[in-house]
Amino acid sequence: IKALGHDFVNMTCTRCGASQMSDKLEFTRNADGSYTVAGIGTETEKEIYIPNTYQGSPVTAIASRAFYNNDNITGIYFNGGVETIGDEAFYGCESLKNLQLSDSIKTIGEMAFYSTELTSVTLPASVTEIGTNAFGFCASLVSFETPRTNPAYQTIDANLYSKDGKVLIQYAIGKDDDSFAIPDGVETVKHDAFASSWLKRISVPASVKVIEDGAFRYLVMSLVEISVDDSNTVYRSRNGDLYTADGTTLLQYAAGKTNKTFTLPDDVRTIADGAFHRAVELEEVTFSASLTSIGEGAFVGCRSLVRAVLPAALESIGENAFSGCTSLKEVTISASVESIGVNAFNGCTSLTSVTFEETSGWTAGGRSLASDSLSNDATAAVYLTDAYVADEWTRK
Repeated sequence: IKALGHDFVNMTCTRCGASQMSDKLEFTRNADGSYTVAGIGTETEKEIYIPNTYQGSPVTAIASRAFYNNDNITGIYFNGGVETIGDEAFYGCESLKNLQLSDSIKTIGEMAFYSTELTSVTLPASVTEIGTNAFGFCASLVSFETPRTNPAYQTIDANLYSKDGKVLIQYAIGKDDDSFAIPDGVETVKHDAFASSWLKRISVPASVKVIEDGAFRYLVMSLVEISVDDSNTVYRSRNGDLYTADGTTLLQYAAGKTNKTFTLPDDVRTIADGAFHRAVELEEVTFSASLTSIGEGAFVGCRSLVRAVLPAALESIGENAFSGCTSLKEVTISASVESIGVNAFNGCTSLTSVTFEETSGWTAGGRSLASDSLSNDATAAVYLTDAYVADEWTRK
């Protein structure tokens, strides 16, 4: 008699009750006798069914980086038992489109599904902890869903929020909307919440008190305006860019603008980390005379930026501040600058002239630099972009 075979529905055979599972994965045994899925093992199937038992013992976790950068997997299905998905467990699985989470899962680690092709995510009521950027950079993601019985999270218009609605965790960046108004009542916008979305305009209500670093980063070719409610006491908008309420810190330049030039307002003393990240149209920035600090990665990838004359009050230039500014030809380092971060001018392939207004007292990576060498603009450029680019520069 020919065998009928299994008839799996929701990962359970309707004929015999057997569980559908991938049996060639790699496992490690935990101290309590349970098992953790450690990796792909010898499994060649593109659809992965995580078993609830292995060798008669429960499977309770997916290890950190277990399937890291595996571009063969197209689907992940949990059959119950697993409670924890580790950090970066499915990071960079670029073919992963389908995900079925079981109601046993409690914790999803940081960057667990970062940069995958998921189109929708349904979170069971059991999930009470989601790490930073767990679903970041999922460019095709158009919806989150979670039941009302989930005690920690809710979804509003297919975006992910804390249960009380005060924290915007993740905007579904695969949507094709042009604009988004952060709901009134939201107090915190999480790191990379909008990263890589194609929004052109974002509105910030009066209730928002914390916008974490990089919340609007990587909206490279789209974002032209960030508007802030006039009643907001923490933030303000100027010409579509985001500042602290007192105007002393530029937090985010709307990098999708087509402006070739930008003049920093006179009262700005700090450019925040990543503030101009990949503002690819900018050719020239006029700095405010009161500027004292340029943050880490402030001008990363500003590939059209040609010239930077740093103001007399400037004291510090952060790590990777001008990294990847491939058109930058001339830089003047003012006499007040006391520190230049690691890789501050990395990848500035056109930079041939660096003028140090103060050439004495500099060290790079603990090595003293000769004043005569820094007095030569061409030599100084080689030092800053090549010989000592990976070192921190300090001056006493």
